[in-house]
Amino acid sequence: MNHVYRVIWNRSLNVFQAASELARASGSGSCDRVSSGSQPDRPALKAIVVAMAALGAVFGPATAFATAYEVSLNGTGVYVGTPSAGTADWTWDGESATFVSGATLVATEYAAIVESGVTIDSMTNNATITGAGGLDNFGTIGEIDNNGVIATNYGTYGLTNYGTVTTFNNSGRLGVNAAGTVTSTSGINNESTGGAADSVIGTLHNTSTGIIGGVYYGIFNAGAGPEPDASGTTIITTVINDGLIEGVIKGISNYGTIGAINNTSTGIISGPTAIYNGSGATLGTVTNAGIIRGDIENDASQDLTFAGGTTGFGTLTGADFVSQGEITNTGGNVVFASGNTLLNDNINAGSFSVNNTGATLQVNNPVTITGGYNQTAGTLVIGVGDGATHTGNESDTGYGRLIVSGDVTLAAGTGVELKSTTGNYAFAAGQRFVVIESTGINVNYNESALNYSIAGYTSSITGSSMTVDNGELVDTDLVLQINSATATGSSSPTGTPNATVPNAIQSLGGLSRYAGVSNAGLLNLFDAADALEATGTTAQLNKAGAQLSPIQQANSSQAAAAPTIDVLNVVADHVQSLRLAQADGNDSGESSGISTGESLAGWGVWGQAFGGHASQGQRGDTPGYNANYGGLLLGADKAIDDHWRVGGVFNYSNTQINDTDDAEGDSTEVNAYGLLGYASYTGQPWYVNVSGGV
Repeated sequence: MNHVYRVIWNRSLNVFQAASELARASGSGSCDRVSSGSQPDRPALKAIVVAMAALGAVFGPATAFATAYEVSLNGTGVYVGTPSAGTADWTWDGESATFVSGATLVATEYAAIVESGVTIDSMTNNATITGAGGLDNFGTIGEIDNNGVIATNYGTYGLTNYGTVTTFNNSGRLGVNAAGTVTSTSGINNESTGGAADSVIGTLHNTSTGIIGGVYYGIFNAGAGPEPDASGTTIITTVINDGLIEGVIKGISNYGTIGAINNTSTGIISGPTAIYNGSGATLGTVTNAGIIRGDIENDASQDLTFAGGTTGFGTLTGADFVSQGEITNTGGNVVFASGNTLLNDNINAGSFSVNNTGATLQVNNPVTITGGYNQTAGTLVIGVGDGATHTGNESDTGYGRLIVSGDVTLAAGTGVELKSTTGNYAFAAGQRFVVIESTGINVNYNESALNYSIAGYTSSITGSSMTVDNGELVDTDLVLQINSATATGSSSPTGTPNATVPNAIQSLGGLSRYAGVSNAGLLNLFDAADALEATGTTAQLNKAGAQLSPIQQANSSQAAAAPTIDVLNVVADHVQSLRLAQADGNDSGESSGISTGESLAGWGVWGQAFGGHASQGQRGDTPGYNANYGGLLLGADKAIDDHWRVGGVFNYSNTQINDTDDAEGDSTEVNAYGLLGYASYTGQPWYVNVSGGV
């Protein structure tokens, strides 16, 4: 079963005591509630009197154990218990305490304590401290330097501060043993004892060799004490991290005030929740040039502000460094103020927005923003992977984009850049990328007034605002299309040689400027042409362009017209033969035909087959063709009187067209059907034949 108890200050006895969870303390002091079998969010407070573990029997090189001694450093050189100052394990000169390098101390309570009201210059640990406690401060210490290992038991802390520490430098291990196992509840515990006094750490510097870890937290800034009269809080002015701060639950947990966090280029802050800021807490700007690995949650009603690296990129990502994390800040905006940040976290800003006010913000994967996105300065960088698809469709994969649920505004003059994530991706004309999707009502991309670029290229890019109907939702997308891209230092556009034939240049260029996203047929044609432009030879490009050229299609139409001309010729010959048969006389004056009783029948039915061949060689840049055709005509006509005869004919033809030259391999089959009316008028000595059809 779980045992629940409280630690309270007994004013009459001047000690901390374990008591029933229903007991209450009065006056100044501190308490906490701990349940065995649970994971409390506020660690239990410590007793004021601390035990010093001295070096005893040696069990091996640099390994020792001794009976615990209760020792307090009171600033005058007076100690409670033994050993006294000047032993082989630690030294005290009345102003500074030092744990000696090579010593291993196993504390049954605490390794050292600075009592309330005492001020000392410094405390330095070069030893290995294990057991029940580490370094505790109720007074004022100018500087603490940990160069050794403080790996205390679960339920205890490497450094506990109830007073003031001007500077804390960690170049060793806090809460983590030499084997890398996390042992302490937290590496640093900054906690108020109640009353009006604040617990303050000025500069907390974890150097490049430093590791601060805990079973719960790497750093725990506990906030105000739990007593009813507690008005003091906990303050860490600046956290500078060049090394590793890691918590099994939270890397940094803040319920008080942290003025600023500066995670440098070598720094890592890690945990399922890397940084947590409580509802009543205050957190200043998080400057990150290294890696923050895990979720970031701010429950306070304030903006959460980030600054990135100055020469490289700081990374915000998931706890395993691969998957995406989550930034939650529903009580204010998420602000990227300056510097370079690689964002691999989704962001929940609630009814607020993500504001880029001057940062270079790079996304290599689709990043979801719940809320709005405003870019008043700075640049949005879209990372493009080697295997990216680039049709300008929302189904594209392999590159980053913002997917925004709310309104979006990009101020004129701000930047959008494409960038290869490996340096190997070849940007080329015709490629298209969706860089922002928004379901917001008020979307203003200022697409014609943005600064577009490709990292490492001289380029021309066009931005378009496209509306995409996804059924339940309508997205407004910002789509970038590359018109030209020449790698810096290259004399020609990237990729393979370009088409050289004017018709091919025009047809491929026109296709590359297609900016739609909803026509699947055109997108497939675009992709095929784009792939050819990236890998094909000049001859292949000329051939493909010729096949797409509208002039080539006109050639096919010209070839298909040959059977129609033959149909008109056959009908004209037929009408002419009827006219001659119906003519009344001839040039010699001899009588024949109608006047002699030789008139044609009133109705006549006729038919005729026909066929032929047409061809054309290449003319300039226009490929030629060969065409073979055949067909059938079925007609009927009637004599109206001595002068008029009218009729009609149905025609069918089949034409096979084979292109030649650059268009060789293309073929066209044309089946044509038509109706034609015709008439003939015979006068003396003239005649008229007319025809028309569909």
